[in-house]
Amino acid sequence: MSAPTTEFAPVSPSPANAFSDTEPSEEEKRQIKERINQNLQKLYQDAEELFKRRMQDARSDDERARLEGDLKLETGRIRSLGAEEYHHQLELERQQRKWAMGQPIDDQWKEILLRE
Repeated sequence: MSAPTTEFAPVSPSPANAFSDTEPSEEEKRQIKERINQNLQKLYQDAEELFKRRMQDARSDDERARLEGDLKLETGRIRSLGAEEYHHQLELERQQRKWAMGQPIDDQWKEILLRE
């Protein structure tokens, strides 16, 4: 079983309103997604390797089925982690742009940006 790639829901085109200046371009969104996918590949590989090692020791069909279920759960968890990170990175980019433009940002984001 090869390591799955993270599939995110399609991102709608940037809005054509006053906030479009703070919205990352489609190319920037693609780059963020690609960077996250690259970072997640190690997690997918580790999950796959652990699955293969455990399958070698599996003694019954029930145990093999449980291990397959565990792998599906783990890859789903990794996918969710990737989606969460993607949305966080998009919002971080939006907040950085707002701040650079002198627009107000939430205190929580201000603290995060000051730490960077």
